[in-house]
Amino acid sequence: PPRSTLFPYTTLFRSSCSRRPMQRVELPGAVAFLAKDSALLVDCPEGTAQAWLDAGLPKSGPTGLCFTSGHWPRIAGLYGLLGHFALDREQPPLRLLVDMRNQEVEQLAGAFMRSNQAQLSVEADWPGSVLTLGALRLRSRAEGEGLIWNVNGHQVKPQ
Repeated sequence: PPRSTLFPYTTLFRSSCSRRPMQRVELPGAVAFLAKDSALLVDCPEGTAQAWLDAGLPKSGPTGLCFTSGHWPRIAGLYGLLGHFALDREQPPLRLLVDMRNQEVEQLAGAFMRSNQAQLSVEADWPGSVLTLGALRLRSRAEGEGLIWNVNGHQVKPQ
């Protein structure tokens, strides 16, 4: 047995902090990551808002949204998703995590904010940077024309 009386407590503290519960949910053309205080959506093809609701995910919608590429099929459902979830004044602003090369998403989000006075937070990301969204830790790296997102050890890359 260990000589220190603190041994069981430090072990318990380390083990509880190192494992954050997270759920991964596959949607058509997208992936959702859910943690206690955050919900991240990677990619947003047409019909994602309805797929989100059909999957029984939080009715408040995602708290963060990022993209594996700037190609239109990956962002085609953004306007519908924003219209469904970002207009709720009770919710905190939705964070859009945008690759610096992804002009389409920034333009679409800007047009949506101007026309609907919605709460959005658009954050430019560089491949290789580390971002946090509640209990979710995100890292992105470039591969070809897209990004690979690593969310708490789960990788999502363009298909």
